[in-house]
Amino acid sequence: MSRRIGSAAFLWATALLTAAVLGGCLAGSETGNPAKGLTGRIRTLDGLPAARTRVVLVPEGYVPTDAHSAAVLPAATTDAQGRFEFRDVATGRYNLEAMNPADGTRARADGIVAGDSTVEIPSQTLGLPGSIAAALKGAADTLTGFIYLPGSTFRAAVSASNSVVRLDSLPPGQVDSLVYGNAAGMPPRTFAWNLRVEPSTVETASGPFLAWRRSLVLNVDGGPAGAKLSTAVAGIPVRIALPDSVLGSGAKDGSDLRVANEQGAELPCEVQSQGGSAGLWVRMDTVYADRPTLIRLYWDYGGNGPLPTAKAGNVFSPADGLAGAWHLDEDPAANKGRLADASGQGNDGMALGYTASGSSEAGVAGSALKFDGKSQFAGTKLAFDDPESFTVLIWFRAGHGLGGRLFEFADKDTSRASYWDRLLHIYPDGTLHYGVFPPDSAGKGPTTKSSFKILGTSKAYDDGAWHQVAVRLSPLEGQTMFVDGAHIANDPATHTAQIIKGYWRLGWGQLSAWAPAGSGEYFQGSLDEFWAVHAGLADDFVKLSYENLKPGSRLIKWP
Repeated sequence: MSRRIGSAAFLWATALLTAAVLGGCLAGSETGNPAKGLTGRIRTLDGLPAARTRVVLVPEGYVPTDAHSAAVLPAATTDAQGRFEFRDVATGRYNLEAMNPADGTRARADGIVAGDSTVEIPSQTLGLPGSIAAALKGAADTLTGFIYLPGSTFRAAVSASNSVVRLDSLPPGQVDSLVYGNAAGMPPRTFAWNLRVEPSTVETASGPFLAWRRSLVLNVDGGPAGAKLSTAVAGIPVRIALPDSVLGSGAKDGSDLRVANEQGAELPCEVQSQGGSAGLWVRMDTVYADRPTLIRLYWDYGGNGPLPTAKAGNVFSPADGLAGAWHLDEDPAANKGRLADASGQGNDGMALGYTASGSSEAGVAGSALKFDGKSQFAGTKLAFDDPESFTVLIWFRAGHGLGGRLFEFADKDTSRASYWDRLLHIYPDGTLHYGVFPPDSAGKGPTTKSSFKILGTSKAYDDGAWHQVAVRLSPLEGQTMFVDGAHIANDPATHTAQIIKGYWRLGWGQLSAWAPAGSGEYFQGSLDEFWAVHAGLADDFVKLSYENLKPGSRLIKWP
């Protein structure tokens, strides 16, 4: 039950909020429809009726900005059978708080919906209260104001002298979030999530993002209204295009951007600012298939002292099987041919044939690298040791009749190879073809067309638009090809490729007997976002990566 808190003005207008929301929400009212309201029962720890227990009805969007404002909330007292009643309740969503003054036991129920008839609330059992100790570390300037539970009456004052604030006498159970409200007029900030209040214990909550002045909630929608995943996807890099309103109000290079998951844990992220529009890459620990996945974006650091170090870890993590990731957004002529490896493993690519600037164009993520179809190509500088199981993902754009080798795996980095395999080629007719050589007894595949295992498309993709191709080889699924996130072809009997210690190469490759007449060795067109994963990725990983970067993507939903 996540709640999004609005502007600071909202925090300081409690009286207006209470009057607007609670008009006609008076317990025991004898006006209106007597059949409209809320009823329920409160029990003690022993399961007996809890008589003389005070019950308070709290609107779900209520903010306890004033200690005296709770006095105007509807209240009722249970009878000898532990029953209570609220009549003539305005339509809306409410939370319920109960407290037995005799022993201090408490209960809380969330998400109660009031409509046009009487609603029976499930029976609630009182429990011994607990506490939350909120550590307000990292806040900017002088701490004044309060912390509170949204949609409740629970709050605690904050002053410059208390770096740890306790909320006592809380009902046992789950707390979705804690919010810090600053009396100086700064927007309220949620700084702790998913806390568990246990009887007679103290739960500790810290605010690692309390010093960031701005934040918002985004949804990565892998659910039925978004990417339509069949299963959750873990450990995937997701790109968020950043509007000027974010970078313009924080560090211009994006160094103060931070991202947290639904539980408030920081996620690794990195800014990709080259090639025009800025983007933030985030390593999502999970993207759910049955609903949108919530993440929180923070920027505009305003704390005292230096900017805290971001969470360690790569967005394109080797722990997820990524052997390398290349954004291809550099200008090789201005960068001595270097194409940076985003995986942090230092396997930068080397681009050859680029003697003048102007080799970039707008891509799916920043800028893309153009290939002239004559002499320009690239290869990784460090060799990989025979990736038998792999998934390679790449974006390309090619004009009509302009084909060539998009990528391959070869035993030489930038010189003519003796062995090459694991390749993707676009034919002169615009169709795509992915091939591997299953090895012979010596581990090297023959070069005859009959021995080459090829998957291809019947549709041409040389239409000048951006397309993503992914190819996979794994012991379980065999040889598989995807185009634009969709499963195109599969050969379940092919599980192996040549045994080569070699390099991934882009834009150039030697031809074999299988290539049709008119095929060129060099690729003419543009390439973007080349990822080499030495593992057989799931279909939904491929689909989600396409949905994230495709033109007009709506995977990321802004508020």
